[in-house]
Amino acid sequence: MADRQKGGHLAKDRILVALDIGTTKVALLVGEVQDKNIKIIGNAMFPSLGMKRGVVVDLEKTIYSIETAIEKAEKMADLDIDSAYISIGGSHIQSLNNKGIVAISSPSKEVSQEDIDRVIETAKTFNLAPTRRIIHVIPREYTVDEQRGIRDPLGMAGSRLGVEVHIVSGQNTTIQNLLKCTQNAGIRDERLVLQSIASAEAILTDDEKELGTALVDIGGGTTDIAIYLGGSIIYSSVIPMGGEHVTNDIAIGLRTPIEEAEKLKIKKGYAISDNVDENDKIEIPSPGGEGVTISTRKQLCEIIQPRMEEIYSLVKRSIAESSCSNNLSGGVVITGGGSELSGNLSLAEKVLGLPVRAGKPGKSISTITDDIISPKYSTAAGLLLYGLKSREEFYDDNLTGGILDAIISRLKSIFTV
Repeated sequence: MADRQKGGHLAKDRILVALDIGTTKVALLVGEVQDKNIKIIGNAMFPSLGMKRGVVVDLEKTIYSIETAIEKAEKMADLDIDSAYISIGGSHIQSLNNKGIVAISSPSKEVSQEDIDRVIETAKTFNLAPTRRIIHVIPREYTVDEQRGIRDPLGMAGSRLGVEVHIVSGQNTTIQNLLKCTQNAGIRDERLVLQSIASAEAILTDDEKELGTALVDIGGGTTDIAIYLGGSIIYSSVIPMGGEHVTNDIAIGLRTPIEEAEKLKIKKGYAISDNVDENDKIEIPSPGGEGVTISTRKQLCEIIQPRMEEIYSLVKRSIAESSCSNNLSGGVVITGGGSELSGNLSLAEKVLGLPVRAGKPGKSISTITDDIISPKYSTAAGLLLYGLKSREEFYDDNLTGGILDAIISRLKSIFTV
């Protein structure tokens, strides 16, 4: 996904680039594919200056943030970056499940790649508003005649092929604005991936995806939810609220600048105020640098807790709307920069009524710095793994299919579905 031109000689097909453009930060990772693992050879993080709640509100500032992150990563990795897997989120994202069914066309009555492509196209046929664009069409399971739960129907015998898919769409103008920013920053070849789907690649185990697990990715401006069951995604949604809302509450409640409020949240914040000593004093920097006032850590946490409870209440409502509440044997996995608040997991378990664990990237990824193995890099790490999976699927077909149609079909599934 990138060219090594500045000094090294890495082959282009061994490099993957992940660009996570969030509300509060732009995170970029450059990975070198080593067999079925990825070695991080470049990384950068820079404040996201032109985004709000996951969407572009200032083109020039967003382009600047992306360009700065790219320049830093290029210098570290010693290569030119011109393509990437790019995260997308925001409240404009919508999802649904749909079904399709076709007659198996071959005289032998064996499922061909053409049948699979046709049934997916059938499942994509629904009333999509002209203002929206499909981002993902993900097959959940296939059926051949009466047999259900099939992951790969290629070559199976039958008369009718069915599929259930998970479809993710976004507002077309919002997507166009995001791509305009990345293209103006020098990214000529891009592949959009929903943030929660990317994070799930880095965080959830195969067992968790099979048993039923909700991934909750708390970003700066949004909280992304993806529910997996039976090995594949069954539900996704975006809540327009995240960690920056907690920071804003602190800034208003304690009358301190946003930057200082963020520092207080990280250093002194706790999600459950009753667990904090009410006599623990803290200094609150005043606006304009005009000294400090004295408050208590408990007062700080009494501001934090209601907003975090609100976020988790909305997560609980979203899970209930998915009709999956009784199927989450794997519980809830929480990640993202907003998940690093102390006491966060205990509050989540209390509100959600489900077992909760923290999620951070690490599987199939090696790095020389522990900073990357952090929830704030979950989406970027997942983008690399998503790219690795797409790459492996393409080369599997290329090596085993032996025909041009199979290669073209896989390329379509990677870059247009």
